[in-house]
Amino acid sequence: MKNKLSLSILLFLLCFAVKAQTPPTITLSSNFANPNNSRGTLTNNIDIFNRIHPIPGFRNPIIQNSGICVVRPLGGIATSDGNAGRTVDLTRDAYRWNPSTRRFDTDFSRLIDQIRRVKAQGHIVRMIVLDNPSWDFQRDSNGNFPAGQSDYIVNSFGNATPPVDFNAWAAHIRGAMNAIIGELGRTEAARIQYGIGREIGTPGHWTGSQAAFFRFYDRSVNAIRTVLPDARVGSHFLWQSSNNPWARDFIEFCAENNVPYNFVGVSYYPIWNQASRTNFDQVYRVDFGSITSDPNWNQNAKLQLHEFALIERFEDGGGDFVDPPEEHLNSFLVGLTRMAWTNDIGEIFLWDTGGQYTHAFNELRGLVRNRLYTNARSGTAPANTFVNATFTQDESNDRYQVMAYNYTSNVTVNSGRGNAVRINIRATVDAPPGSTFRWRTRSFIRATRDSASRVEESSFSNGTTTGNGSNSLISLTTRVPGYSWTLYEFEITNRASAGAATNNDNDITGTWFRLRNQFTNNYLDAGSGFSLGTEASTSGFDKQFRFVPAGNFYNIDIRRESGNSGILRAIDDGGRNVTVTNTNPVSFNNEMQWTINVNSNGVATFRNRALNAFLRDSGGRATHDATNDTNHTRWTLERVASVSSKEFGALDKIDEEASQQIFASPNPSESGVFNLSQSESWSVSNLNGQIVLNGQGTVVDLSSRQRGIYILRTSSNQIIKLVY
Repeated sequence: MKNKLSLSILLFLLCFAVKAQTPPTITLSSNFANPNNSRGTLTNNIDIFNRIHPIPGFRNPIIQNSGICVVRPLGGIATSDGNAGRTVDLTRDAYRWNPSTRRFDTDFSRLIDQIRRVKAQGHIVRMIVLDNPSWDFQRDSNGNFPAGQSDYIVNSFGNATPPVDFNAWAAHIRGAMNAIIGELGRTEAARIQYGIGREIGTPGHWTGSQAAFFRFYDRSVNAIRTVLPDARVGSHFLWQSSNNPWARDFIEFCAENNVPYNFVGVSYYPIWNQASRTNFDQVYRVDFGSITSDPNWNQNAKLQLHEFALIERFEDGGGDFVDPPEEHLNSFLVGLTRMAWTNDIGEIFLWDTGGQYTHAFNELRGLVRNRLYTNARSGTAPANTFVNATFTQDESNDRYQVMAYNYTSNVTVNSGRGNAVRINIRATVDAPPGSTFRWRTRSFIRATRDSASRVEESSFSNGTTTGNGSNSLISLTTRVPGYSWTLYEFEITNRASAGAATNNDNDITGTWFRLRNQFTNNYLDAGSGFSLGTEASTSGFDKQFRFVPAGNFYNIDIRRESGNSGILRAIDDGGRNVTVTNTNPVSFNNEMQWTINVNSNGVATFRNRALNAFLRDSGGRATHDATNDTNHTRWTLERVASVSSKEFGALDKIDEEASQQIFASPNPSESGVFNLSQSESWSVSNLNGQIVLNGQGTVVDLSSRQRGIYILRTSSNQIIKLVY
């Protein structure tokens, strides 16, 4: 008895362990056939690199023809004195006090040398940041320091002291702009962005008041545009949840005083294991979207990330940092780029050469000039694990790309390898059902002790689209490891004729059927429990079934709305049983997936994917059989009603993934606000059928309601489960 008990416990633990290893599932879906989902053409937003006074020791970015942001081009630079201190470096300054002549000398030759150095390396000057005034702007017009100051005030990033004489500063900027135009010409000079200040709000970059900086910005912009009226100008602040965010105050100042800006930059330095800094949805909502949603925001301006790096830890008192492992960097960059593209963040500026992001860089740049589409996400990832994808279309052909990533801030999970996540990809395309496509993947493979990291490309596989009407669905279930990304490429290879049947199913989707066995003339019957049988009677919803696409297969779903009312499953046991489950479509468990073949007389066979066995009537009991040589495994389909005629009294019967053309995101929603993928009139009801909200458009706001589950019905008869 003891041995039997021990064996039972062991089997239970083994089953539990196997189940625990099954990765969670996230569904990512987009409708390429709906032009309202298009967000425009993707631009290259990750090819800009910051360089401080780039003359000596210029380090080339890994990307050819990169944009370079020239930082501190006018001097104001401090260097280490070897004793953990900082000392003034006057040799790089463009504005110098000459004690012999008792005048200020101006020399822009080093500014021009920096521009030439960038161009000589085959790169483009994308931005010039007028961030640190030369050191002698701490002197007055007579060359004296202010009262109580005997020497230069040195801050952590050089000269952060406001100029004593704003008039002298404005004249200096006009001179710098004339020097730039003299070197490049007006047309090329107008392509450059001109930034006033760097990370303003930190004492290391600006020691003056906020009001003083806003005056400084106004005078600087006026000087720039006096020389180059169409110059693109802006400034750079800390992220909105930081200790000293000035961006929204800056926006308000500009609106009230009619001061122009074309861009606002912010910094983003997430720590690799902080969920609040690596959750892209939260970061955008709190730190970036809160800036552009300000009512005073200039709608013609762009938000940009002027400094970005993913950080494992800071060193040297916070002046330097250590990179996380390569797989963290690559997967994070894919997620960050998606956040930027989908939220119209203009550009991302990086330090270093970008070599640590090589694999992600190459794939992301391949998406440039594709058309971006919005997507929805459903399902629950492990805690602090962030999964999503960028959906794009190459409009020059029937080719679609889905770039999915998996990043977690739980850096100790699986010894730092993260959580693997199963992903269902659902793409509605402008191709008739039954069209064929081919697909392949390009996946990031992390380094091992024996091999370097790499991108691994699969061979092409083939598939067939499913659905009804003029559009159809590409479905794929896959797995993305932790700290990784995969690019999925789909290409339509043959368009079916409009109205053609899918998978030889004679348009069986979207309809309820009774299944009558050819041998016994009995109907498949779900009964009242888990067992599946047959009987002569045709009455009751327990004898009505529909077929829901699940990839290249189908789930067989029962219409009954009480008790066990899920899909059918073939079990590998001695009794060869087929049972009713509590699982609802869409499921990609291969025991619940069936190949359906229908002949011209409407007689079908159902072959289970897992067991390669056919649904059979075994004298009043439904079983599965490996042979298909008798009428026991053939079923006549008797159409009952369209699926749309069903009353959705049972919430879990809503077939969201297979039939929706409209999607709600985020869903579940923590805030109670849902965004629809296209604008429609809609109503929302609770589980008692009471309508609690009516509206029109793309935003459904349930934040004033109790948390729970709601049903949304649209004017096009779409039904969506909303979880708040």
